[in-house]
Order: sequence, then structure tokens, then C-alpha cells
Amino acid sequence: MIQIITDNYDGYKAKLEKDGIKFNEVDNAAFGATVKPVYEKMKGVTPGIYDILKAEIAKRPSK
Repeated sequence: MIQIITDNYDGYKAKLEKDGIKFNEVDNAAFGATVKPVYEKMKGVTPGIYDILKAEIAKRPSK
């Protein structure tokens, strides 16, 4: 499913915007630095999930 959304990113985004959804531009580096401690302190979270999520986010198209 992720691949389908990734392949059709612009179309999905346009449809959501047409439906009234607004998108914010995010400074990914600043956001990552801010949330890193949250993942480090959460008990029971899959070990390494922060790095896994960062790798997935890096794959998304930047617009």
C-alpha cells in the first residue's frame, strides 16, 4: 500500500487538497531532532524504530 501511495503521491495530495486538507511544509531535520528523545525514552517501543522510521520518511517524495 505504501508503494501505491508513493507512486501516486501528487494525485492523492491534489484530491485531499480539493477536499479541504491543508499541508504544512516541515523542516525534517529539526523535527527529527525534536522527537528523537521521545523514541529514546518510550518503554516497550521496538528497538531501532526511530532509525527505521527516519529511513522510511527519507524515501518519501519531497515537494
